Amino acid sequence: MLTLLMPYVKTDQSSLDDCVLYKQTLSCGSSLPEVVPPTVTAVFVRDYKKEAIPQQQFSHMSWQNITTLDIIATNKPFVISPGNFRFLKTLNSLGIHGRDVDPRSKSFSGLVNLTSLDMSACYRLVPNKLFRVLLEDISSLIHLRYLNLKYLNAAYNKVLRLDELFFKVLTTFPIEQLSLSGTILMYAAHPSRHDVSWSVKHLDISNVSFVVSAESFSGSDFIEKLFGNLEFINISNTPARFFGQLTLNSTQQNVIRSSEDGYCDKGLYIRILKLKNVFANNVMEGFLTMDRNNTLDISGCGKSALQVVHLRGNRFRKLNLTMISYFNSLVEVDLSSNNMIYISPTILPGGKSLEVLILKNNELSNMEKLSDFEYLIENYEKLLHFDISMNKLSHIPPSMFKYNSQLRELDLSDNMLVSISMTLANLSKLKLLKLKNNKILMLDSVTISAINSYLRNQTGQIRSFSIELHNNPLVCSCESLEFLQWVVDDLAPRTKQRLTCSLDDRVVDIDHVAIEEAKDSCTTVVLTPSFWVILAVYGVAVVVVTSLFVRYLLHVRREHILLRMKNDFILKYKQGELKEKHIIFLSENLDTTDMDDDIAFVHVMENLEKELIHMIDGRVCDKVIVSDRIRGQIGVYRDEAADKFIAQSCIVVILISVAEPDNRYFKTDLELAKAYNKPICLLSRRLPDRPALKQCLRHFTIDLVLRNNVWLPQMGWEAFCGQILTMAAEKHYEINEKMQKRFDQF
Repeated sequence: MLTLLMPYVKTDQSSLDDCVLYKQTLSCGSSLPEVVPPTVTAVFVRDYKKEAIPQQQFSHMSWQNITTLDIIATNKPFVISPGNFRFLKTLNSLGIHGRDVDPRSKSFSGLVNLTSLDMSACYRLVPNKLFRVLLEDISSLIHLRYLNLKYLNAAYNKVLRLDELFFKVLTTFPIEQLSLSGTILMYAAHPSRHDVSWSVKHLDISNVSFVVSAESFSGSDFIEKLFGNLEFINISNTPARFFGQLTLNSTQQNVIRSSEDGYCDKGLYIRILKLKNVFANNVMEGFLTMDRNNTLDISGCGKSALQVVHLRGNRFRKLNLTMISYFNSLVEVDLSSNNMIYISPTILPGGKSLEVLILKNNELSNMEKLSDFEYLIENYEKLLHFDISMNKLSHIPPSMFKYNSQLRELDLSDNMLVSISMTLANLSKLKLLKLKNNKILMLDSVTISAINSYLRNQTGQIRSFSIELHNNPLVCSCESLEFLQWVVDDLAPRTKQRLTCSLDDRVVDIDHVAIEEAKDSCTTVVLTPSFWVILAVYGVAVVVVTSLFVRYLLHVRREHILLRMKNDFILKYKQGELKEKHIIFLSENLDTTDMDDDIAFVHVMENLEKELIHMIDGRVCDKVIVSDRIRGQIGVYRDEAADKFIAQSCIVVILISVAEPDNRYFKTDLELAKAYNKPICLLSRRLPDRPALKQCLRHFTIDLVLRNNVWLPQMGWEAFCGQILTMAAEKHYEINEKMQKRFDQF
C-alpha cells in the first residue's frame, strides 16, 4: 500500500529530489520539475531560485493535468516572460509571489481557463504595470473571477492608486472576488465616473490605510460603487474614519425610522444590512456607549440578507439598542473582545434564525444582577452554538436557556463559576458543555444526579454528551468522593478526559488510586455515652447562639437585599429603564405661618438633594417635583398638573402640619396616589385619627417628635430621606414580581 506522504520518484525527464507528494499535491523546494506524476493536479514551489521560468518549462504533456500552480520566488528580480504559461491550458488557479516580481507583456497569454490570479505579497510590483499586462491579455483571461492583490506594492509605504486603470480592470474582467488587504490605497479617480457596473461580490479591504488625494471623496465612495452586487465585505483592522458615515457616533441618538411611504434611509451603514457576510473587526477607534434604550428601525428597507456578522474588538461598551428589521437569514454573530458590560436582550428581536452567537472575552459579569441577563438569548430559539466564555461570570441563571432547546454547544469556559447552576433538562440536544478554567472544586450530588438523568433520554438510550472540566481546581477529599467516583466510572470513559485534583498538597490524576487515598483521609468518629452527655450540655448553648446568630443573619440579609434593590432601582432610573420620569412627588400641605413647618420642608429638601446627588448625576429638580411649584403654572390647573406628575413619579411624599388638614390639595394628592398605586409616605406631628385614613396610609407613616424644642423624625432627617428611596425601590420590585407571575401563569 502506498503511503500518503512519499518522496517524488525520479524519472528520466527529471533529476529533482526535493519534491514531496501528498495525495494529488506536489510540493517542491527550489525548482520546478519538468515532468510531474500523472495523479498530480496541484504544484507548489516554496523557494524558487531562478530569475525566470524557462520558456519550455511546462511543455511536457504531464503538465496538462495541472489545475493549480503557486510559486514563491525569492530571487531578486523574478521575471515573468511572455508566454511562460501558454502550455497550461487547464490551469484554473495561478499564484506568483515575491519581493521583486516583474511581469512582462503577454505574461498570462494562453491561460484560457484561468479563474483565480493570486499576486499577493508582491511587495515591489507597481500596480499599474500589472494592470496593463492584464488588459493586454483580455482574450485569454475571459474567465478571471478572483484577483488577490494583498500587500501589493506595500514595501516602503508605496501606494496602490485607485485610478482610471484600476477601475478599468474591474469593469473589463468579470471579477467577483477582490482582495486589497494590507495595501495603502489612494483615490486618484472618482469611482462614479465609471457607469459600467462591477461584478465584485466578495471584497476584502482589511488592514488597509487610505491616503487622502486632492479630490474630495472617501472610502465610502469606493464601496458605494461596489454595493450593486456586493455580498461579502471585510473591513477588519481598517479604521472606520476612512468610511465616512459608516462611523457610529456615540453621542448620536441612533434613532432611525423609515418613512410612511416606505422610503429607506440610504446611509452606508444601512446598506450593509443588505450584504450576506460582514467582517468589521477592530474598526472602531473609541468606546461606543449606548446608555439609553435606542431604536434602529430599518423595517422599511425590506428583508435583510445578512447571514454572518463579525464585529470583534470594536469596544462596544454598552449596546442598549433594539434593531427593528427582518433578520430572517441571520445565522452567525460575533461580538467578542468588545469590553462590553451590557447588551440588550432585544438587540435582534427578529433574529429567530440565529444559530451561532459569540460573546466571549467581554465584561458581561456586570449584567449578572440585572434581569436582562436571564433573558439575554431568549429570542434565539434556533441557537446551536453559544459562547460566553472569558466574561468573569460567577453565576448562570437557572432558566437562562429555557427557550434554547436546539443548543448543541455551550461554552462557559474561562469564567469564575463554582458550580453548574442552570437547568439542563430543557437542553435535550446539547452535545458539549465547556467549563474549562473556572473555579469548580467538585460537582455536588444534585448536579451529578441531574447530569445522569439528562444522559438518558426517554427511551433509556445514552445521549452523546460531554463536559469539559480541564484546569479547574478540583479537590480529592471525603466530600468529593461521589464526584471522583463519577469521573472515573462515567465521565472519563465517555470523554477520554484526563482530569487532575489536589490531594494533600499534591496534584494527582483522578483515578482509582486517588479515590482510595481520598478515602484514607476520612476519619471515623466513635460516639460513646459520655460523648452524648457532653453533646447535650453544649447542644443547648449551640441552639441559643445559633438562634441569635440566625436572627442577626436574617437582619443583615434583609438590609443587604434592600440595599441591592435600592441600588438596582437607582441604576435603572439612571439608564432610563423605568417608565416614571421623576422619583418623588413632594406634596407640601404646611402652615406657612409656622416656623417649624418651614424648617421641616428645608430639612427634607436638603437631605433628598444630598441623597440623590450622591446616587444620580444631574439636577435634583428633575427628579423631585414639589406640588407648590406647579400651582402657579399659567394655563394649567393644579389638579391636572398633579395628576400628571404623580403618575410619572415613583413615590408620593406628603408633609402636613396636623393629622387631618382641611385642605383639598392634600385630599386630591392622596386620592391620586392611591389611584395610581403609588407608595405614600406621610410625615406629620401626630398620626391621623380616622380609621379610613389610617388604612389608606398603612404603607408608611412617620410622626414628628419634639427634641430640644425641635420637631424632627425619630430616625433623623437623613435616614428618613434614605427610607423614601428604599420604599420606591420596594414598590417597583413588588409590581415587577406581580407582572412576572402573571406572565408565567400565562
